[in-house]
Amino acid sequence: MLRAFLAVVLVVSLSAGASAAEEAEGDLILTIKRVKSGRGYLRVALCSSPEQYRTDRDIFRTAGVRPEKGETEVVFRGIPYGLYAVKVYHDKNGNDKLDKGFFGIPKERYGFSNDPKIRGGMPPYDEAAFEVGSKEEYRTINLR
Repeated sequence: MLRAFLAVVLVVSLSAGASAAEEAEGDLILTIKRVKSGRGYLRVALCSSPEQYRTDRDIFRTAGVRPEKGETEVVFRGIPYGLYAVKVYHDKNGNDKLDKGFFGIPKERYGFSNDPKIRGGMPPYDEAAFEVGSKEEYRTINLR
């Protein structure tokens, strides 16, 4: 009898833990606007720290999706609640890098979450950062 009771308590405890964990994450739905063509890929980086955002090392999640002219939706599922920043570029030639020209000026379109002002370089993490804290978080990024 005691063994059966403990088994029921364990199952209930595990079930309660699973639902609490499920509630602590949501889906991030990004709408990327001002996409000029359907060529190449949209390269999207979801960064969970300032270091990932600045260095491109150990990015929390990435996606490479075929763009649709006008706007393209990108969905990251099961994102733990917390602070994130997104950066994206349109890799039109598919070489897996943001092509730059003279003085390091990007030749391909790019954007950041919160659409911060660009002042001669990548905007700071705190200007692009936002909170994921609901089952569905919607964000729009305009390519420049």
